[in-house]
Amino acid sequence: VRAALEPPCRELATRHPTLAGPIAECSAEASLLAALAGDDAGVRAWSPILAATMTADLPPPLRRRADAFAALAAGDPRAALAGFRAARAALGLTATSPSWLHILAVELALGGAAAARAAADRSALATEVAVARTELAAIRAELPAALAARRAAALAALAD
Repeated sequence: VRAALEPPCRELATRHPTLAGPIAECSAEASLLAALAGDDAGVRAWSPILAATMTADLPPPLRRRADAFAALAAGDPRAALAGFRAARAALGLTATSPSWLHILAVELALGGAAAARAAADRSALATEVAVARTELAAIRAELPAALAARRAAALAALAD
């Protein structure tokens, strides 16, 4: 997936720098995939692209997600874990929240799990995986099958 995602994401950021929303989501996904793969260089490459799309008018969870990836890129997985958790808390999820917020919660928990793994914090890793599993189970029927399968595979890999 990374091999297919990264070239068009770079192209989008290079050729259409004013499309902050799509660039943010693409670079956040690329950052997440790099973090899940344990690819520190990938996180360092994508984090500045994500950070460049952040503006003061964006919702706090999105800005906190960018800050968390920046902390992970800077080699501070504990700050990254705290950032992913703060971003997830800022979502203010309820049972009636739209599915896209629950999708973001899964992604933030996966980011937190990657940060916990980098920090060698097994307890935090287990917590983040459990949160991601719970959120994913709640919305799995609403997700495109390919996305649900990728997130489930990421969870399985983190749980090993």
